[in-house]
Amino acid sequence: MAAVTAIAGAQATTPMQKGTMSGHKYAKSEKTLRSVIRNEAEKALPRQATRFRAAADAGLWMNWGFAEGVYTAVPTNIGEWKGAMKLSAELATEWAGATITSVSVGNPVDVTSQRPDYELMQYVYDNPVKEATVWVSESLDGEPIASASGELGQRGFAWSTIDLPQAVTIEAGKPLYIGYTLNVPADPKNPSAPYNTTYYCMTTDDSYYPDADGCYIYSTLQGVDNSGSLVFGDDYEWQDFGMLAGNVCVRAGINGDMLPVNIVRPYAWEGPQYVMLDRSSQFGVMVQNYSASKISSLEYTIEVEGMEPQKQEVVLDAPLEGYLDVSYPVYFDISSTVEGNSIPYSVYVSAINGESVDLKEYAIEGTFLCLSDGYPRNVVVEEYTGTWCGWCVVGYAGMEYMAKNYSDAGFIGIAVHGSDEMDVMGTGGAYSSFSPIVTGFPSSYVNRNMGNNVYPTPEELEETFLELVEVPAFAQISATLEKGDADNKLKLSTKSRFSSADDNAAYMVAYTVIEDGVGPYAQSNGAAGSGYDYYGFEDMAARVMLNYNDVARNCSQPLGVEGSLPAKVEKDTDYSYDTEITLGKEVDPTMVRVVAMLINGINGSIENACVVEAPGYVSVEEVSASAAPSYAYGAKGEIRFRAGAPAADVYAADGRAVASGYNGSALQAAPGIYLVSFGGKAVKVAVY
Repeated sequence: MAAVTAIAGAQATTPMQKGTMSGHKYAKSEKTLRSVIRNEAEKALPRQATRFRAAADAGLWMNWGFAEGVYTAVPTNIGEWKGAMKLSAELATEWAGATITSVSVGNPVDVTSQRPDYELMQYVYDNPVKEATVWVSESLDGEPIASASGELGQRGFAWSTIDLPQAVTIEAGKPLYIGYTLNVPADPKNPSAPYNTTYYCMTTDDSYYPDADGCYIYSTLQGVDNSGSLVFGDDYEWQDFGMLAGNVCVRAGINGDMLPVNIVRPYAWEGPQYVMLDRSSQFGVMVQNYSASKISSLEYTIEVEGMEPQKQEVVLDAPLEGYLDVSYPVYFDISSTVEGNSIPYSVYVSAINGESVDLKEYAIEGTFLCLSDGYPRNVVVEEYTGTWCGWCVVGYAGMEYMAKNYSDAGFIGIAVHGSDEMDVMGTGGAYSSFSPIVTGFPSSYVNRNMGNNVYPTPEELEETFLELVEVPAFAQISATLEKGDADNKLKLSTKSRFSSADDNAAYMVAYTVIEDGVGPYAQSNGAAGSGYDYYGFEDMAARVMLNYNDVARNCSQPLGVEGSLPAKVEKDTDYSYDTEITLGKEVDPTMVRVVAMLINGINGSIENACVVEAPGYVSVEEVSASAAPSYAYGAKGEIRFRAGAPAADVYAADGRAVASGYNGSALQAAPGIYLVSFGGKAVKVAVY
């Protein structure tokens, strides 16, 4: 017998955003878990990992494990529950003679205790479990070599450390399992439930390393169903849950002179897509400590094809003192005296604390464009958002500001919704492929530079846009739209040309259909009641009725359409491509525009783009962010009317009368677009 829980959703990030991974060594889980709560605000804080204890008096010390932080809490069965990680035989051989002296665990979370902490600018939670038993064993089912019970801290999503009564010596070739045991109490609100829906006692970092040993779980948890809900049974067993939930939050305090030193890996970076000829551009990078060393300075070597290596030394704002500590972003210059398209570069750490190291295996590699002359550039910003996300009102304000002020100056906005009424990320289409890269909502990526997550405030979007719009483009694209052979079909025709000949241009045409005036929908507003300026949303209710512009509806594949452009191109020659686009039933064809893009197949970036309106497009001059709602709005299978709405006449998109003088609260209707008229005022609603 199995039980399924489909509770609670993710928390949105606060208005602070950690740099986005680009080519990072780990990936996110492939299936979205519905029955979890994510501490995204804690994960987003631009600060180093929590310190656990000072280094031992003799030799090196590190708090080793797989979990980067306590970022996600997951429901567990009632009663005994265990989580563990494995120290492999290979590491045991490398660290033979070192000793394990303590175990740190991630604190459970009482999901009902959520409350905002305006000083930290994040939500905080209580820890409902007061004690844990930590242990070290030679096998998951074996008797512990050493174990100890100890108290846990009071705060959820935090670390607690328990010292072992005797140190465990690591022996060559002998793997060890380090774990902890909790006694999960019955749900106080539902004591007969097979799992606790109030206390989330399994904590993970929400990310996994392929082929790692970071998440062994002993419980009645069987896995997840197709919707992502956790499934519980009656039988206990050990299983590797890392591919679904990430690394379980457990670490081992290890002492020994043989521990690794002077090893860092790139954690996140912002590499330039464009470098002006004979001018410097900034390269930003965060690194992660994979050693027991205290690291205070780094030397970077930058290799650009056709140039001599460039070296840059940087001093970290705060030293990396612990294993898995992440640095604050550091910036240095990268320049090019070589002109061309897709110029390869490589960046790697060549010295740590003044001592030379060989870390080329962790080099950051990429390409950039360097031109002295080219075509005018349009800049595409894809904003990731959702109506459930309280801080996405910041992105709403940013995109509306940019559209109002820069739509005639090269700005093109696309609002990519996830897990809401306008979802395009979870539908299996092209935007689903970006799900593992997008680390938080709201966020935005400019010209699909997925290594640079721009927090979509009006100020940051404007600054980023102005930096890029003056950079010459290697290519340009223009487009036209015509009606297809059906009302829901459009014919897109594009022309592309290039500023120089290229025998292997590796460009393709891509497109995204966007719709204006979608809604109104209820938007969660995390800024409500704040004492800070959030573009007017601080003065609005916790849920605001909004209409949405630039909503992504469907699109081609991210890298574009195979064969849409030839591999060999000539300078200033037009290359045509035509395709037919089918609109979904939920889309109003009179409110549609199409963004046509030229995609660089080498790095996946958007080189240039244009936006074209569908025939009969009705312009939306300005969409209000006011809390004042429309009288009517679309829902599943019906049109709903608010209290006090006047009598309405309802028409289908083809002009057919559906209802006259309607005065009820809900009118049943088939999926589609409807015009609802209240005398002199009319609104469009979408029924799904």
